[in-house]
Amino acid sequence: MRKLFIALLLPFSMLWACVPLFDRCVVFLNKPDVMLKPVPQKIVHSLQSQIDADEVVIGREGGIVSISIVKKPRHKVTSLSSSVDLLPWFKNKKCAQSWEDFHQCMNNKRNPDDEKLYQKLDREFVAKVICEEGSACEDPDFSKWRLRWLTPAKIVLEADIGKGGFETLESAKKSLHKINALLKKVLYGAHFPESFEESEGDAILSINEVPVQPYDFQKSMLHVLERLKETGYLKGMPKGEMKAVARLAQGGRKIYFVPKGCGEKSGWNRVSNASRIRFDDRLCPHIELLR
Repeated sequence: MRKLFIALLLPFSMLWACVPLFDRCVVFLNKPDVMLKPVPQKIVHSLQSQIDADEVVIGREGGIVSISIVKKPRHKVTSLSSSVDLLPWFKNKKCAQSWEDFHQCMNNKRNPDDEKLYQKLDREFVAKVICEEGSACEDPDFSKWRLRWLTPAKIVLEADIGKGGFETLESAKKSLHKINALLKKVLYGAHFPESFEESEGDAILSINEVPVQPYDFQKSMLHVLERLKETGYLKGMPKGEMKAVARLAQGGRKIYFVPKGCGEKSGWNRVSNASRIRFDDRLCPHIELLR
């Protein structure tokens, strides 16, 4: 029973551990013969611009000089979709749940008013949005939308952002606003959500994003170290050692040095930044998992 309790406790205790911050990387210059003189903010800002970082911070943490590079992940929007819930406008709501039920109700003459509503939507809204032949296209941009009439009471609009679609998310939303203006003329009160705040029930706006190319922390860290050495601020770190440090650079990581006699193999190492590094009087690192 005791062994079972320990096995179950471990996963739950891990839930309380801090989550790594993958938008940053920091190197601690705790190697005894490495020195970094105070760096003017003008040079720090210049480095930040050169490596296209959100922030470069040179400071002290736990009494040790550190260099931090921060770059938040970038995403681009690839598509969006918006759905409208028309069920409140159908009298026989059971018949409007699916096309099969709807056509069966039509054949049994159970939903004449709803059949007129369907025909009005088809003629005065759907045909104009998809720019159907024989119908006037309300706006040339409407052709960039894909319309899916999933059930009599649910219509979904989808559009790509980028090549073959709208240039920007903003231009797609402007077009969606025009579509809503058309829908309002046909069915007052019906509305495709144009923002997340407007989403409710089956009426949902969704935006698809994908990450852009990951930030190269290794290249940026090497650049910062090289420039600080070239300008005379960084001392005691040869070219080969700078490359060794840069190879360890990664989002969500802290880089530190293990001096000889600290109980581990001497050299540069790294750990998750969800951990805290405490340095003793001999500059030996002691790793503590933050919770």
